[in-house]
Amino acid sequence: MLSFQIGDRVGDFEVIGVLGSGGMGRVFRVRHVISDRVEAMKVVLPDFLADPKITERFLREIKIHASLVHPNIAGMYTAFQHGNAYLMIMELVEGQSLDTVLTRGAMDPAAAIDVIWQVLSALGYAHAHGVVHRDIKPANIIRTANGTVKVTDFGVARPASGPGLTAAGLLVGSLEYMPPEQIRSQPVDHRADLYSVGVTLHEMISGACPFTGDSEYALMTAHLSHIAPAIHEVVPGLPAELSAVLRKSLAKEPQDRFQSAGEFQEALRPFHRRQYTVETPRPSARTLSATITVPGATPSRQEWDPALLKTLKQELSRHIGPIANVLVEKTARRARSRRELYDALAGEIPSDRDRAAFLRSLP
Repeated sequence: MLSFQIGDRVGDFEVIGVLGSGGMGRVFRVRHVISDRVEAMKVVLPDFLADPKITERFLREIKIHASLVHPNIAGMYTAFQHGNAYLMIMELVEGQSLDTVLTRGAMDPAAAIDVIWQVLSALGYAHAHGVVHRDIKPANIIRTANGTVKVTDFGVARPASGPGLTAAGLLVGSLEYMPPEQIRSQPVDHRADLYSVGVTLHEMISGACPFTGDSEYALMTAHLSHIAPAIHEVVPGLPAELSAVLRKSLAKEPQDRFQSAGEFQEALRPFHRRQYTVETPRPSARTLSATITVPGATPSRQEWDPALLKTLKQELSRHIGPIANVLVEKTARRARSRRELYDALAGEIPSDRDRAAFLRSLP
């Protein structure tokens, strides 16, 4: 069991603190006892060690991360096996995630554009090496005290042209930043990351994501069919030309977007390192993301009967279409009881009448 405590020794590393926990992993602050360098150690939570798919995903993350060496990508130093688990030793990035920064309100446009410029530099390098991140969002971007930006978490990264779904049929990524082709479970390439960058830049400048909804279904629909508001109308004082750049990055079809991170950078060049006079501070519509949670707070997963999930997909699809398949999988991962699962899925149906019919149809 990987229940490390402060002071524990793991190979040549001493655990000196906990940096945070996510859905499947935990990151510790560790000190290399020979070099005395302080680093970050990522491990899979004990509840997930028995799942071979999780181990396979973590090994893929290790290999992909090890292949990327760039000043705007958090570095990976080494990996090793400890008992029945793998551990990854990474660069300890001292700074704040944009997720935290944005809880205080929107950013200065000049600072936001500079952050995205560095993110695009990192993605241009990754894409050139055949890697698509697939989960670009504020929580995975860290800005250090000196302004250097680091892209982190390649846990769902894939070689280019991979599908939006995992082999297990689960949609990966974060819905607020997810491109339409990934929602449709179509092949995904590097242009999916550029869409996510556009969503992130819009949120950084305005304080809110360009696509919102009061349910996951509504949010998916917004990505698929709604047009993002022009940023110069949301934030008076910005040039209309910047809205055109963002609008292109958020095109529904990949062929209508920027075709490379470098092309996106060139479009932003006229706006990079400029000062803007806008209303400040601007409020944020977000709350702190649950990507980092209290260590040990991750609950055990509920195991669902595949036949029940199949029934739910069939019944829900009668009311909202094929997106039901994705919603059932995502909701089942976090629901802890059948009633919670049913109620959450029913909440995705806009019509009261259809919602009632859906609930009556369930076992």
